[in-house]
Amino acid sequence: MTNDLTHQPAHVQLQALDRGEISSRELLDLHLARIEASQINAVVTRDDSASRAAAHAADERRARNESAGILDGLPLTIKDSFETVGLRTTSGAEDLADHVPARDADAVARLRHQGAVIMGKTNTPAYCQDLHTDNALFGPTLNPHDPKRTTGGSSGGPAAAVAAYLTPADLGSDLAGSLRLPAHYCGVYGLRPTHGLVPARGHIPRPPGWITSSDMVTPGPLARHPRDLDLLLAALTTPSPDENTPWSVTLPTAQRPLSQLRVAVWADDARAPSTATRPARSPPSKGHLPPPASVSAAPQGRSASPSPSASSSSSSTPPRRPQPTMTPERPNSPPPVTCTRTTRAHEPPSSATARRHTAPGSAPTRSGSGSSRRGTGSSPTVSTTFS
Repeated sequence: MTNDLTHQPAHVQLQALDRGEISSRELLDLHLARIEASQINAVVTRDDSASRAAAHAADERRARNESAGILDGLPLTIKDSFETVGLRTTSGAEDLADHVPARDADAVARLRHQGAVIMGKTNTPAYCQDLHTDNALFGPTLNPHDPKRTTGGSSGGPAAAVAAYLTPADLGSDLAGSLRLPAHYCGVYGLRPTHGLVPARGHIPRPPGWITSSDMVTPGPLARHPRDLDLLLAALTTPSPDENTPWSVTLPTAQRPLSQLRVAVWADDARAPSTATRPARSPPSKGHLPPPASVSAAPQGRSASPSPSASSSSSSTPPRRPQPTMTPERPNSPPPVTCTRTTRAHEPPSSATARRHTAPGSAPTRSGSGSSRRGTGSSPTVSTTFS
């Protein structure tokens, strides 16, 4: 099997797994090799040893004609704002450089329950509070189509990773375009589901370890084919056993094929000209980056990603236009909803050794993060101010 399979959409990769054309372990290694060679800084934390164990378990299930779910054996990445058990979760913030959760976010747990193999975490601005993806902990993520252009934010790392064939799909999040804008800028598909359809408990912000769901953030998938969005949404709306959810969701089927649907385009908004560009900040020099993780080693702190246009000549660079001032508007607050729910108490942290990663040494700094934060260690106290 060649590297070409990494360029196929998620549902094609799953078909290859089902037909026995490739094993989950082999498919995982192909993606890890691409992440290893990458230069766009999209995947910032890797989980090689745990992902290989999960892929091996998926291969053994297939050998027994068993399946964990609709994503069984498929490698995926997760936006670094979602908590992942035993795997560093920073939400791009220096305050959380050593935060290793004891529990998965609900959306992550649902993907694992359907058999997904979590390879690592993708970059995001600090606490998801920027319209492009850069932070003092890991630096900027570059657009794989043109490194001089932004990936958007805050799900810029997920969108860039999907576009650069580092992963067939990713789990992002959206409040006012944080998933949809990066998908557009990187040329991939993104979906913001109906609010509340996919639980946001375990997303930062809110603070780490928070036991309730966010009242505005909506988790959603990114992929390279619209059929994959349907596949991932089905996984994300299927509760895991640990949730003890007494209800289920049945999504309606499409009434018309995609070829019969129309798309509305609003291209003349003076506040968001379609020709605007922003000067891109260069990523940290190799001297500031930690050494890339070895594909054959235990998980490392971060690695860079490939850039399809990195070899383009500087003489062909178009003149830069001034960047327009863009102020995100706060969405209208939804009406209050009263509900009654029985919540299980927190389970004690797992006794398994947490897979910690060393934070980068001398990463570039950036003044002003747009938030007030306190706390250190694995359970910090975080106070976040939204503008």
